[in-house]
Amino acid sequence: MSIDRNVQGAIAVTRFGLGARAGEIASAVGDPEGWLTGQIRSQGADQPRADAPGSAERFNEFRAYQKDRRDAKLSGEVKSDPVKMAAKMLRADTGADFLARMRLAATTEAGF
Repeated sequence: MSIDRNVQGAIAVTRFGLGARAGEIASAVGDPEGWLTGQIRSQGADQPRADAPGSAERFNEFRAYQKDRRDAKLSGEVKSDPVKMAAKMLRADTGADFLARMRLAATTEAGF
C-alpha cells in the first residue's frame, strides 16, 4: 500500500517531531525522509532553557538529602517526614521545567 507524499510529510513532522509548526508539513512533503535526516544535528538536540537546576544537579541534591537522612537516622536525630520532603523537592521546579520544555517545542528549528 502506497502512502501519499502529503501524508508522508505530515507523518514525518508530527509523528517523529514535536508537532508541526507553520509551513513545516509543506517543507517536508517533497522529501519526508530527507526532512527528518536534516533535523539531526551533530551537536545534539536543542535543550530546554530554564532557571531551574538541571537533572545532574537535582540528582546530586537528592543524593545529599539521602545522606543527610541516613546520618540523621544513625545519630538519632528526628527530621521531618522524608516522603513530604522528597515530594517538596520534586515539585519545586516542575512548573519551570514544563514551561521551558513547551517553549523549546514551540520554537526549535529541529523538532525531531
